[in-house]
Amino acid sequence: MQTMKADKTQVPLTDKSIPQMDDRLARTIFVGNVPLQSKREKLVKFFKSCGPVESVRFRSIPVKNVKLPKKAAVLSGERLPERDSMNAYVVFKHKDSVEVALSMNGSLFQNKHLKIDRGERSTVSVGYCIFVGNLPFDVEDEQVYEVFSKIGSIKYVRIIRDKSTGFGKGFGYVCFNESIAVIAAVRMNGSIQVKGRVVRIFRCKNSEKLKRQTTQKSIPASRQQARKKKKRGKKGLDLSITKAKNRVRNKKNKMIKKEKRRK
Repeated sequence: MQTMKADKTQVPLTDKSIPQMDDRLARTIFVGNVPLQSKREKLVKFFKSCGPVESVRFRSIPVKNVKLPKKAAVLSGERLPERDSMNAYVVFKHKDSVEVALSMNGSLFQNKHLKIDRGERSTVSVGYCIFVGNLPFDVEDEQVYEVFSKIGSIKYVRIIRDKSTGFGKGFGYVCFNESIAVIAAVRMNGSIQVKGRVVRIFRCKNSEKLKRQTTQKSIPASRQQARKKKKRGKKGLDLSITKAKNRVRNKKNKMIKKEKRRK
């Protein structure tokens, strides 16, 4: 695989450089699920129909030795045998090229369906999206794509991964092009397998609920139980304090009534 040479020159941020960065970002697209053995020249050729390409940067390269600094680990050439994909950022020379490139989302490139998005930080679209839990840690986007493409047309697949190791965290998202596919997928919860594991499927209704689901599914069962016990313990303590306060209040009321009777 072609290694990437990092630009060591650091340009200080000024009032003039910020607009230049914004302009560059507007000409940048994110490309996910890129085959690990891909060459820059091949990716440039793939996007040639969109317009002239200024640069291509490979990111999220799954390295074997995570103890080394990321740059050194990449230059060593040792890759995780369980992983076969990475991400890339493609910068065009003209902004108009971005819209054309976005229309190519889901296209096949070297037998993999590409996830093409704008260069800004990608988010999960909850419209026609489902949450998929209990995924194998070594699962690839394409493997999930193959399983759920039988249900309906897919816009993109996004597996949440550990930044250091590149392995999955056990969950991800599948975004369909039609709502009927979402309904069909949710109804199949508990009956779909990915690499021999039965996955959990939920519909993404809103970002806040999605965040709670994501956090809950990523926490080990032992920690979840510990949290539940802690909550129960806190509730029990609060209940004991309330009962004690009520007893004191009742005693005071009885004493006041006795004083009134004596008078």
